[in-house]
Amino acid sequence: MERDSRHAALVDALLYGGSALFAVLVLGNSSMLRNRTWAEFAWPSYAAGTVGALALAGLPLRLVRARVALATGVLIGAVLVPLAVEVKWRTEPARAPAAALHPYGASEIVVTEGAALALLEGRDPYSARFMSRELEGRSPSTGRHFPYLPGMIAFGLPHALVPSTPWSDARVFFLLATLAAGAVALARWRGPPAQRLRALQVLMVLPTGAAALVTGGDDIPVLALCLLALVLFDRGRLAGSAVAAAAAASLKLTAWPLLLMLAVPSRRARAAFAGVAVVVLVAAAAGPADFVDDVLLFPTGLTNLPSPAATTTLGSVMIAPVGDTSAYRVVLTLALLAVAAAVTVFVFAALARRRQIGASEAAGAAALVLLALIVLAPVARAGYLVYPLDLIAWAALLRRAHAS
Repeated sequence: MERDSRHAALVDALLYGGSALFAVLVLGNSSMLRNRTWAEFAWPSYAAGTVGALALAGLPLRLVRARVALATGVLIGAVLVPLAVEVKWRTEPARAPAAALHPYGASEIVVTEGAALALLEGRDPYSARFMSRELEGRSPSTGRHFPYLPGMIAFGLPHALVPSTPWSDARVFFLLATLAAGAVALARWRGPPAQRLRALQVLMVLPTGAAALVTGGDDIPVLALCLLALVLFDRGRLAGSAVAAAAAASLKLTAWPLLLMLAVPSRRARAAFAGVAVVVLVAAAAGPADFVDDVLLFPTGLTNLPSPAATTTLGSVMIAPVGDTSAYRVVLTLALLAVAAAVTVFVFAALARRRQIGASEAAGAAALVLLALIVLAPVARAGYLVYPLDLIAWAALLRRAHAS
């Protein structure tokens, strides 16, 4: 047992050390001030975590509580402190260093809050145009699209109601939702405490979660709900699992592969899938063309104005030679999406043929589908890789929990 604890502490040191290196690279190379601000606060926290984990590895003790305390300290330094600073500087930009044109308002935050304001004013969020000063200097397409599903609007409502306080920033509520869903998931996890800690690190403590929560954050509550759905499914709580997966799927399309894979063995997940589809159709009814333009065409690069997402993928490399020739671009994009759909069908069918389907199998299948979608997408962000990475990690931990 002591040997296992020492090994886990050494893995912590490796993870925190790699995270510190990543934060230093962001600090030195990122063109976004909010990303550099996160990195400036995060790298010392990760460095201290590395030193602390190495020290723990040298102690002849069971180290779970000490590792949890260390992870909590890293979380405070890499998430809570920089988030508090950035939301404060966003409200009072004159106090921020080199704070021209509100650099701390990430576009996903601004459009989420703008969509909530549009809804409160009785306008269709998907036909709204977001004219905030915080979007000045961004791609013109950013202020024209709300590329999320209707559930995401809930996170923007506090700022739409009380815009003058930093604590109504949508990132604060992304964090609270992540903490709530993550806490329930870890409380219900059937594995030992060390595995729960590793799941928490993947979700929030490492840069895959920490950087996103501070600089944007909209993907992390989706992932927290996905984790909750997997844990509840693993415990046989199929109704609760379906509700959690449906909640995630009401926020972003990136949660749909997991809900689809959970629907293979679970009738309740199938009903949840149908329920989410109805909610989406109702949201689209006010302006179907605008909804399709925002949620489907804009993320795939098929709108008149280009998407700001610029990560190189196999899909983007294949589509680059056609340039702006719209007809060929549409044909190639549809062909790539057809291949991605074929991969999804293949994975779904392969999962359906299994005699027993557990949470780890569903997570692994969803990760494979998401990875295929990201690789084949003509337009993508590197940040989307957090979905398959987290799902693969949780699949391994869930499998290990059954083996222990």
